[in-house]
Amino acid sequence: MPVSMTTTWPTLFGLTMKKLRELKGINLTEMSDLTGISKSAWSRIEKGDTVANIEHIGLFCRAMNIDLIELMEHFSHMMKEFKNRDVDINETRQDDDVVKTDWVLGSAIAGSVMGAAAGALLTNFLNKK
Repeated sequence: MPVSMTTTWPTLFGLTMKKLRELKGINLTEMSDLTGISKSAWSRIEKGDTVANIEHIGLFCRAMNIDLIELMEHFSHMMKEFKNRDVDINETRQDDDVVKTDWVLGSAIAGSVMGAAAGALLTNFLNKK
């Protein structure tokens, strides 16, 4: 019997934040310095172990020099990509039986999504000049 792959919104949102941070070339130490939030707290957020609150999200957007709409567009795109790969996405962890998406697979999907998004943004930017 195949195991269905499941993740949660906080895990996927954290993964989106991680990939955006990596695209900007910012490590966790620099993120901590830019936001005043500890490295360990950012790590927990990026893994979905801690749910990002509005303060975290605001500080993240300021550090990344993006607005909330852009962050949510990346998150929405990431959700669609995971759903296209038959990964179930729950709003929250419902119990211990929920199997979190394998981090390697999640990172691979996120990397391909964010790489494509970065390429599209760059192309769009260059075409405007």
